[in-house]
Amino acid sequence: MTYPYAISTGNRGEKVFILQYFLSVLAEFYDYIPSVEITGNFGAETKRSVLAFQQSKGLPQTGVVGD
Repeated sequence: MTYPYAISTGNRGEKVFILQYFLSVLAEFYDYIPSVEITGNFGAETKRSVLAFQQSKGLPQTGVVGD
């Protein structure tokens, strides 16, 4: 799934909900990705999880989810 618009801290809605779902699934299999509560609100907890994912994949650690 690709996101045509970046998702970052403060965003809310379905895209954030889906992102949090995927992060929570990844957290079940990879200890280095923090678990995240699925709320639809992109807060500090979600940002930590995104940063851990970005680091693990060698991506720029921005905490912003884009293409």
